[in-house]
Amino acid sequence: NVWLSKTRNAQTKQVQYWVNFFDANSTGLYNAQFAVPPAAAHPPVIQSIPEHTTREQLQVSFLVEASSLDGKPVAAEFGVHSVTSPGYESALAADPAVIRAALLQSSPGMQWCDTSRRGYLTLSFSAAETRCDWVFMDTIKTVSLVTSAPQAAVVKRGKRKMTLA
Repeated sequence: NVWLSKTRNAQTKQVQYWVNFFDANSTGLYNAQFAVPPAAAHPPVIQSIPEHTTREQLQVSFLVEASSLDGKPVAAEFGVHSVTSPGYESALAADPAVIRAALLQSSPGMQWCDTSRRGYLTLSFSAAETRCDWVFMDTIKTVSLVTSAPQAAVVKRGKRKMTLA
């Protein structure tokens, strides 16, 4: 058995670190290796969120990006419009393709979006990846459980970047 411990010297007020070995019927010879501990964890760097203005009953949304001190993404985020939420195209009376292009251009961390359809998403997790399946309703103008073409994306373990599946 091997363990590390520390004690505080009351007189010098210094901390003393100890390596403890316990063994029965040994030769009394030990080989111990020590390595530099990993760098301390640092909180993520969060991108500044610009001021947003909207009208009553219209949605406000924005992307929050976080990275490590060396600029690597620290997480992946999946989002979806709720089944009955109003979208950008209704608020702006603009072509959804134009809105999509503008969102992707203004948000470099955003990999994909569809502002014209409504639905929900499911997430599945495994040791190798996180998978998101967006399920879009065929229409929200009538009561129906019919869905339109879905979209899927995955984030592989350790990659922190979404790729469309």
